[in-house]
Amino acid sequence: MKPCTPKEFGGYPAEKTIYNGSTLRVFNMLVETSNKKIPTSNLGSSMDVLSRDTAGNGHISRNIRLSLLAVDMVEPYVAIMGVNQLALTDDIVPMAKREARSCVETKAVMLARNSKSVDIEWTVGGALTIDSTSLWYAKWDDVSDEVNCWDQPHSTDNIKRVGDSFNGTGFFSAKGSWPHSEESVTGIKITDGPLFRATIPLKGYKKGDKILVMASARVDQSWTNIPADNKPKVPPQSHIVQARTDPNYHSESSGKHIQGRTDWFSVPITVVIGDLEESIGKRGDDSVNVIEIHPRLGESMSNKGEVKQKSAQTSEPKSSQIDQMWFPVSFWQYLVGVLLIVSFLIVCIRYRKSRSTIKFDQKNSFIGDGDLEFEGSKYSDRVDDEYGDEEQSDDGIEIPIIS
Repeated sequence: MKPCTPKEFGGYPAEKTIYNGSTLRVFNMLVETSNKKIPTSNLGSSMDVLSRDTAGNGHISRNIRLSLLAVDMVEPYVAIMGVNQLALTDDIVPMAKREARSCVETKAVMLARNSKSVDIEWTVGGALTIDSTSLWYAKWDDVSDEVNCWDQPHSTDNIKRVGDSFNGTGFFSAKGSWPHSEESVTGIKITDGPLFRATIPLKGYKKGDKILVMASARVDQSWTNIPADNKPKVPPQSHIVQARTDPNYHSESSGKHIQGRTDWFSVPITVVIGDLEESIGKRGDDSVNVIEIHPRLGESMSNKGEVKQKSAQTSEPKSSQIDQMWFPVSFWQYLVGVLLIVSFLIVCIRYRKSRSTIKFDQKNSFIGDGDLEFEGSKYSDRVDDEYGDEEQSDDGIEIPIIS
């Protein structure tokens, strides 16, 4: 990082060659599209552009994947995808507020009260090798000072880990994603990463409890291995390697910070123990034991929108509680709209009946005595006798309405 003053091509000022310890650490890639600078064949197509094993693969589709790889690998990430038989709506909501505990309400599902366990599925991205990944859970009340929604947890001392950890490979690894998403019990079909599953026991939790659930991953630890013939004998220098392998690494430049870590945690999801014993409701003929309380993208056909939910428990007999259902919000919106339209039509009909004739005040009108004439029933399906001769008075003129 020594300043220099090159003479070639008109020279270069030394002050533009001064760098700090956080610069010159990017991962550079030079892409040669093909042996020809402008290839005319084997360009590929948009068919299954994310797959390299299709007839549509070619120069363009391959480099689309390379561009996506460069974006995806900037930072590892973990995301919870499904709960029991429910595939969650997307985490990414444009312009959504990110308050410290907002996900407790906006990223939450409800389970029936007698649920003995809950299945969670999650994915890991931004990495080639997934050395280990685990599932964690705790009551929100027990970790209020250690965990918020959008930052990595300060501590995991009061958070329980579910069983052993798993390992796998990322979407852009040489062998592709593993474990495959086709093995999902929730029916999730993702194309951008592996899918892991674990079961959380719910013994000891009661109605109204809010349980924090999040997943973690440790990735690409082999990047710190130095090849035997590497010269000079120095450890990795790039941000991308140190940020995911060295928890003590910190770099700062122009107000930007990079803090290294080895474990990456997902945004938490909240599992709420509901006030219903057997199930939340039904989707068609199937019993449903979990729904999203607050879908991040509004009502979704994959969650609450298709479910007829049971009401909360009241003083009614148990059999009545089980059979009682309530409809989604969208149903009530349609019902209110229909009632408004019917009310409007009734008002119009009554108004029409009360205004069977229209009166014009001659004193305040531009209509003269001889301006209005009727020629029988020329423009009506009524007979002539129906009109007769209308009596005029000084106060006004009565004009029958022709329907």
